[in-house]
Amino acid sequence: AATRARGAQTDYCESETQTRPWTPPYTTHGRTTPEVLHLNQLTWGNGLPPGQHEVEIVERLRMKQAWEDQLPPLDTEANIKKRFKLIADMEKNDWEFREKEIQAIHDERMKKSEQLLEQHMLFNRTRLTYKMAFLEDDFNKRKEKKLQLINRDKERALRKLCMKEKGYNPKRHKMNIVDEHLHHTSEMYAPMKRFGTSFKNKHEILAEKSITVDEDDIYA
Repeated sequence: AATRARGAQTDYCESETQTRPWTPPYTTHGRTTPEVLHLNQLTWGNGLPPGQHEVEIVERLRMKQAWEDQLPPLDTEANIKKRFKLIADMEKNDWEFREKEIQAIHDERMKKSEQLLEQHMLFNRTRLTYKMAFLEDDFNKRKEKKLQLINRDKERALRKLCMKEKGYNPKRHKMNIVDEHLHHTSEMYAPMKRFGTSFKNKHEILAEKSITVDEDDIYA
């Protein structure tokens, strides 16, 4: 059986290897050129699929063809002047259309540039907002920590001053836990608010177990 070689081209090929499709040679019959031949410069991604701009190009080609059909022959001086005038008007119209195209391209680029600039500014504002929120949160945490240290030092200094006014000397007066438990007027039962929180009255339960015994299990 005869074999045939087949080639495949994918979107993952390098751009240097992408070539235009091969177009066979053609011949035209008559003086007019088919309109489809005026669109051979359009390629996929560059005019194809067609849009409003491509429709305007086709309409201009038809108008230009009708304009060329109205050109008078070069038989008299008056027709020559008229022909030159029509050609000049045609070229002027082409230049005006080209200037409109350039202006439209410029406006589209300016619009995209403004959109990219707005996206960049929005990204910077969002990043700055998150950064300021992070710095504010970090500053508040450090401030709270410093305030806690200041309050602790203040409470400690107030306790020392109060004990000093009462004539209490920690070197001569040792703390007696039994007396604190016996006397209900001690700071253990009635701490002074101006001294703040006393850490010696605080404790942490590291392990708490509840034991429930069933009588039937004991005598089983």
